[in-house]
Amino acid sequence: MITAGPVAVARSIGATLVVAAVLTGCSESGVPQVPVNPIRPSVATAPISVTALKPITLMPTDVRDEYGARVAGLIHRGLMRYDVKGKAVPEVAESVDSDDDQVFVVKLRKGEAFSTGEPITAATFVTSWNWVADPANRQASAEALAPIAGWERVRAARPAGASPVVLTGVQAMDPLTLRITLTRPTRDFRSRLAHLALVPLPALALAEPQRYAADPVGNGPYRLEGDWRRRSYLSLAKNVMYRGDDAARNDGLIFRYLTDRRGSYAALRSGALDVIDAIPIGSLPTYRDQLKLKGVNQPVGVVQSLAFPLARPPWNSTQGLLLRRALAQGIDRNELITRFFAQTRQRATDLAAPVVEGYSDRMCADWCTHQPGPAAVALLAAGGFTGTLKIAYSVAEDDGPWVEALCDQVSETLGIACQPLPYPDHQQYLTAIAARTMATPFVATTSMSTPNLAGFITPRFAAGSRLNDTGYAGARVNALIALGARPEGDALAPFVEAERQLLQDLPVIPLWTRNATGGFGEDIEGFKFDVFGQPVYTELSRP
Repeated sequence: MITAGPVAVARSIGATLVVAAVLTGCSESGVPQVPVNPIRPSVATAPISVTALKPITLMPTDVRDEYGARVAGLIHRGLMRYDVKGKAVPEVAESVDSDDDQVFVVKLRKGEAFSTGEPITAATFVTSWNWVADPANRQASAEALAPIAGWERVRAARPAGASPVVLTGVQAMDPLTLRITLTRPTRDFRSRLAHLALVPLPALALAEPQRYAADPVGNGPYRLEGDWRRRSYLSLAKNVMYRGDDAARNDGLIFRYLTDRRGSYAALRSGALDVIDAIPIGSLPTYRDQLKLKGVNQPVGVVQSLAFPLARPPWNSTQGLLLRRALAQGIDRNELITRFFAQTRQRATDLAAPVVEGYSDRMCADWCTHQPGPAAVALLAAGGFTGTLKIAYSVAEDDGPWVEALCDQVSETLGIACQPLPYPDHQQYLTAIAARTMATPFVATTSMSTPNLAGFITPRFAAGSRLNDTGYAGARVNALIALGARPEGDALAPFVEAERQLLQDLPVIPLWTRNATGGFGEDIEGFKFDVFGQPVYTELSRP
C-alpha cells in the first residue's frame, strides 16, 4: 500500500521536503529551492515519482484533461488498449470478430474483475455503456458510443417520467460474449474499443458517480491510494489483480502536482524527482548534455495551435476569418522555434503531426508561412483590429515565454497591440475552454485521439465533439468526417479534403508539432513515450 507514510520512508524526510518545495512552493525569486545532494531512495520498491498537473476528475468516461486521462487509463482498462506504437490490442477482450465492420462479436477473458473483486462480464459492458450514453448522466466522452445502434434514440429528448431508452446495439449473449451492432459499417470501430469512454464501470460508479469520480475502482494495472484532491500528489499502487499484458514493472507511482515546470528539471537533476515528462523551455538548449543518455527527445502525435472562440465577436464573422488569416501569416514560427525550442519542435505544415500516414509537408503553405505583406493585406481587408489582442495560456504549461514573443511579432508585423493572458490555475484554464467562457484566442496543445489522420481531425472539429474547443461546425467538414468512417473507399482521402477546408476556415492557427521531451533519474530504467506523447508508466522500474 502506498500512502504518505511509505513515500516519506522511501525518500527520507529531507527529500520529501525538497519535492514539496519544487512542486508547491518557490523562493522569493520565484525559483524553487533544491539541495545539492538529496538523500536518494534506499529500496528498489520505492514508488516512482513523476510530474503531473492536478486532474479535474478521474471518472474515465468524463475526463477532460490530459492528466486525468492518463491516470484514469492506468486505473481502468477496456476491451482493447493502445500499445506503445498506437496499435489497438486485446485487453479485457480475448477476441473481437466481425465480417462486415458492423456486427462485432466479442469474447471476454475469463476471470476479469475490478480490484474490489467484483466480476466483469458482458453484462457489465451493457450497463456501463447505456449509463454513459444516457444524456441525463452528462458524460463528456459519450460521443464515443455514437456508432452503436440505438444511439440517436437514447440521445433524443424524452418526456419527464418516460422509461429509459437503451442502446439496441449492445447485447450480452452470455456472461463472456458481447454482441455489438453499429448503425452502419465503421472502419475503425475495433480500435475505438480502446477509448476510455468504453471501459467497464463497477456498480458503485453507476449508483454514486460523484463519489466514484473522486475515488474510482478499476481493473487496470494500478489502483488509487488515498485522497488525491486534498494532497499535493496522487498515489497509485500496483494492482495485483490485473490480468492483462501490461502489468506494472514498478510497485507504484506518485504523481506530483506542478504549479509550473521551471523547478521540475532541477528537482530531477538533484534526485528529488524520478521522471519529468516535459523539459522546461529554459533548459531545452542544455538538457541533452546535462542528462546524457537520461534525456529523451521523441517525435509524437502532439501539435500546438492558437485556437479561437468562434461563437464570440469578432471571430464569428467574415472579419474574424480575415483577422485569423492575418495572424496566421504574421507569425514567424521558425524564429520562435529557433529561439525557444532547441530542435524539439517542427513548423506546422498541416493540422497533423509527421507520425501518421497522410501528413503533408505542403498542406498549409498559405497560412503556416511567415508572409508579412499578405498578412497586412488581410488585416486591411478585415478593417483592422481595435483594442488589444489577448492570447490566453496556462502558466503551468510553461508557454509564457514564447506567447510573449509571439505577441511581440504580431505587434511588429501587423501593428496590433497584443498581450499575453496568463491563467495561473490550470484547472480554471481548462474549465474556461470547456465551458466556452474563454473570450480570447488561446493556446491549444492537442494529442491525437487515434494514431491516424482522423485522430487529429475528428475530435477537434466534428460538431458536438467534447474536444471541439472552438465550437467549429462546418457542414462540409462534418460530411467528410462521416464519409471517412465508412469502410468503403479511401481511408485517407476524406480527411485530407477535410483538412483543406479547415485550413480555409482556420478555426485554429497551426503553429508547430511538438516532440515529447523528458528526463529520468540515474536509478530509473524503461522510460519512453508512446506515440501519443505519454510516458509508458507501466514500464518504469528501478534496477
